[in-house]
Amino acid sequence: MNRIFKKRAFTLVELIIATAILAVVMTSIITVLVNFMRNYGKSESSGILLQESALFLASLRNDLNNAVLEGDNINTNLNNIIVISNDNILRIPVYNNASGKVEQVFYEIEETKSGYNILRRVNNNNVKRIASNIATITWKLEHDSFIAKPKNIIRYNILLDAEFNNNKEKSGSSLKLKTAVFPARLNRQIN
Repeated sequence: MNRIFKKRAFTLVELIIATAILAVVMTSIITVLVNFMRNYGKSESSGILLQESALFLASLRNDLNNAVLEGDNINTNLNNIIVISNDNILRIPVYNNASGKVEQVFYEIEETKSGYNILRRVNNNNVKRIASNIATITWKLEHDSFIAKPKNIIRYNILLDAEFNNNKEKSGSSLKLKTAVFPARLNRQIN
């Protein structure tokens, strides 16, 4: 019982076909991974911009909702309650529930090489940067008068127009923010 065993091996054609299939599969996998990483970076960048703009807006809204008249004199010149100075500093008298006192809160625009930062300062102390990567920002104080009986109603608001950029990313992701923020407590106190 002498059997002759033939050695089995792959032919050259089979090896070339297997290598070609492997190359197609590897190229597809690498393309998917590269696109995933690129899109993940873009979405992370957008998430950071959303988070930073939300923090800035929440801080500004909280301070404006707690804005009050200083003292008991309602006849105060209304243009001196919330002030936007020529050098783009927003000053808001804010009632602090913890201390029971009115504090001066300042929002300052700080120019940097890559755009602007927003700094929040309380009573000339305690400076915090609450937003960065801002390409453009403008804010404007407005007040409207409505005719009503027995007296007219005055409503203050701040128009905010900002564009946040992520300068670190090549994708150039940006977020435009345009809103009006109302100082609710101050509007009730005036009227």
